[in-house]
Amino acid sequence: MKKLITCLAIILLTTSLFSQSLPRRHEIGLFGGASYYSGDLNENAVIGELNPSFGVVYRYLYNERWAFRIHGMRGTISGDDANNKKELRSRNLMFRSPVTEFGVMAELNFLPFSPGDRGKNFTPYIFGGVAVFSFNPMARYEGPWSRTTPGDPYVGWYELQPLGTEGQGSTEYPDRQPYSLTQVSIPFGMGIKWSISPSFGIGLEWGMRKTFTDYLDDVSTTYVDPSVLSAENTEIAMFLANRSFEIGGGEEHGNQYPVDAAKEMTGMQRGNSESDDWYSFLGITISFNIRGSRAEICPAYKDYHHYREYYLF
Repeated sequence: MKKLITCLAIILLTTSLFSQSLPRRHEIGLFGGASYYSGDLNENAVIGELNPSFGVVYRYLYNERWAFRIHGMRGTISGDDANNKKELRSRNLMFRSPVTEFGVMAELNFLPFSPGDRGKNFTPYIFGGVAVFSFNPMARYEGPWSRTTPGDPYVGWYELQPLGTEGQGSTEYPDRQPYSLTQVSIPFGMGIKWSISPSFGIGLEWGMRKTFTDYLDDVSTTYVDPSVLSAENTEIAMFLANRSFEIGGGEEHGNQYPVDAAKEMTGMQRGNSESDDWYSFLGITISFNIRGSRAEICPAYKDYHHYREYYLF
């Protein structure tokens, strides 16, 4: 890690020394597009189920090659075994989750970029940084199992993390602790940007997020004893932990959850714990430059000409 930081510092210093300096520039942008996820419930495609996303971006243009930014993003990710690999469809799991992200990133332009300069108003770029994000996987249940405890029928969307569908929080599986709904990710990706005028620009960006959790979809390890889930984590946790018996409307088992059949699957693989989940944002950014002082270009120029005009970048 120390070597990586040192290398990045050297690259930044070298670029700043040999790139043409720019006046101080600040941009505010709006992002709109789609978000998706890659994980246990999407092993069939590079790009998973697309859902709407939006965000805001603040960018500081350090010079013609480098820019730094902070952003906030909001989107939804989802997955369904019905659209997964053929051999995984019988597992019959599904989820959706909101994702809220706050990140800090650096951008490296492939071409010299200077808003308002016709010869330097377009460039591809790459970016990378660090982000903090929150998520909350949920699943929809509509039957067919009847509840065995007093209360209304189980219908609707249920938050999965509090249910501990893989035994988290139960005495029978003390090594499985509830996962955190706030995590760190490593965003990186590529894009193109075009400065249409000195004060207005657009961009297209695709960014992936490397996470350090395998629970964006609430699926990671093995099936656990359904009796433990029912007794310690609630009955709906048992229903949502193993949904393979719902295929065909559960006609083979009637309207009572097949506890004995589910027990036979205890210890069998439910997810792939060897790889963490990913999420991504893909979309368009519209950016607006903020007013700044031309005196920032060169103090000597200001002293000589007493120049105080303000303009839009």
